[in-house]
Amino acid sequence: MKKVIGIVTPILLLILPYLLFVVLSVGMGRPDRDSSGAYIMAGDSRLQMTQTAICIVYVVVVLLNVVWVIYQTAAGTSAQALLLWDMLMKLCYIPYYLLAAFMVLAGFATFMFGGVAIIGVMWIADVLFLIPPSIYGLCGCIRACSEKKLSVGVAVALSILHFIFVLDVVAAVVGFCTVHGRHKRQKQMEAARQPQMTYRN
Repeated sequence: MKKVIGIVTPILLLILPYLLFVVLSVGMGRPDRDSSGAYIMAGDSRLQMTQTAICIVYVVVVLLNVVWVIYQTAAGTSAQALLLWDMLMKLCYIPYYLLAAFMVLAGFATFMFGGVAIIGVMWIADVLFLIPPSIYGLCGCIRACSEKKLSVGVAVALSILHFIFVLDVVAAVVGFCTVHGRHKRQKQMEAARQPQMTYRN
């Protein structure tokens, strides 16, 4: 059961942002005018209910995932495993951020109100989508520090960078590659010591 949860929750975090993006983009509706002549956004009540439901599901998944990652870290999950999921999510979110940037530019090019509405929604979504993988990165850095695979200074620096747009992707890749490299060297050193210990015995 634990393995299923450990795989399903990151996959949901990979899928839900794109699903939410599509639903919110469709939900922007079409520009219309109210009685005063000001622009308003026409929407569908069923679509708005769908948007709300997906947002609630995403928030619940994020909260459960935060609790789960903290539990896994305390239970002894390796830094390499945590940082691997962190890096995969960060890299998989890159197309989303490119789409979000395109939507913002398209909104402003179409009409000012739409641009403001879209950039507001996308900014909130970006912050929400930045947190879940960053929790993996934060816990991974803490775990790597306890495993002596990252120094305290490097772990703190990478943890901070995980919560800054663009730099979070760099931090995720650097963190995983560093920990993976040191883990591989430790394995090689242990394998090299094993024949010597066998020979002495």
